[in-house]
Amino acid sequence: MGKLYVGNSGSTPAIVKVEEVPKVKFGVSIDNIIGDVDANGVLNQLNIPSFEFVGTSIKIVEPGALSCKFKSALATRPINVTKILLPDLEQVRNTGCSQIAMESAYLVEVDLGHLSIVNSISAFQDAFTKCYNLMNTGLDNVTEITGSYAFQRAYSSCSKLQSTSLNNLTIISGDYACQEMFETADSITSTGLHNLTSIDGNYACENMFYGCKENINIGLDKLESISGAYTCQKMFGYNTKLTTVYFPVLTVVSTANAMGRNASSGMFAGCTNLTEIH
Repeated sequence: MGKLYVGNSGSTPAIVKVEEVPKVKFGVSIDNIIGDVDANGVLNQLNIPSFEFVGTSIKIVEPGALSCKFKSALATRPINVTKILLPDLEQVRNTGCSQIAMESAYLVEVDLGHLSIVNSISAFQDAFTKCYNLMNTGLDNVTEITGSYAFQRAYSSCSKLQSTSLNNLTIISGDYACQEMFETADSITSTGLHNLTSIDGNYACENMFYGCKENINIGLDKLESISGAYTCQKMFGYNTKLTTVYFPVLTVVSTANAMGRNASSGMFAGCTNLTEIH
């Protein structure tokens, strides 16, 4: 290699190696989050590209780790995530996914992997609230929801959801655990709660399916016990197409107001076409 001379002194120049830092991680680039600068040097929120979050290898989400990461508000903070895929997920700790994609209007798919037991406070609180185009919940493998506020309002107003995918759920326990979870999710036709055996916790399922517009199959074929203050208050409130309800094995209601304070706040308040409860 040639030498660099300054006056009469010669030295060998150092070799500088330039390495490009990867721009994309889990399918997300910096442009997906804050946009890009145009030819005039202007940074704005127009034309922020859509993307899929592919969280392969993520098994545990620590407290707050994904909280609000893709939370959107189209007028002021557009985050155009279309899919949130966590195929290896096993555990979410306190607030780990709270508001993760709240108001993300472009979100259509969620995969929560192997997640089975959700026992952390506010794990998915408001996670997908007002994701109007979301088509699935990702809850296919969930067997127990036992954390306070765990899924409070998690899928509220997700108007294109047709299934809850809660077919393996056996236990709901915890104050406010599923409060308003599917409130006004207008297209749901079945709760998927056919294997649920117990509901426990103050306000645990209050307004869980409030205002759903279809003739919803409430399931609850195996529900044996309900306990907790107002735990099922207006759980199916104002489902005006609901006509018949069955509780074939329900034998324990251990709290006097578990199904609501009175007729106007009862489990089936406002269900004007309900004619039979067995």
